Amino acid sequence: MNIPLQTLVRLGTLLGCALALHAAGAQRSSTRPIPPPTGCWQLEPGPFSVIQRLPADPGQTVLPVVVSFDTVPGRSWDNRPFGRRIRTVTDSTTTRYHEGYYRIVAPDSVLVDWTNGFVGMSLELRFASVAMRGRATAWTDYGGGQRATISLRRVTCPRAG
Repeated sequence: MNIPLQTLVRLGTLLGCALALHAAGAQRSSTRPIPPPTGCWQLEPGPFSVIQRLPADPGQTVLPVVVSFDTVPGRSWDNRPFGRRIRTVTDSTTTRYHEGYYRIVAPDSVLVDWTNGFVGMSLELRFASVAMRGRATAWTDYGGGQRATISLRRVTCPRAG
């Protein structure tokens, strides 16, 4: 049986594509989505460094010590439902970040935002066993920005007193 070379090349290309798609699907299915990171977490930021032409506003890099990730809807900067709620559960007089929202943006990643539309703090986090690690970015609408590495570890929620 004589099969033209051009046909064999096409079949080989199709087979290669099929195998690549199958491998990609198998890899995707083995990465299970994370459950929402509900409960209390302690924030442990490193030192902030200026990343843009100006620093962030004074006090903007002061993060809450303990936050609670909730399952109720969060609120965007214009007070519309968005993501899920994150709120400060420890002394909130030292930070400007009291309530914000978070979104699960990948199977192992969470994005947290506190913003009023003009200034804000974003946390880009990935799960690493029992902790979350990533970076915290303070930003302003006029080009100020600072960044630090950050770790969050699960803690027992403080009792309301």
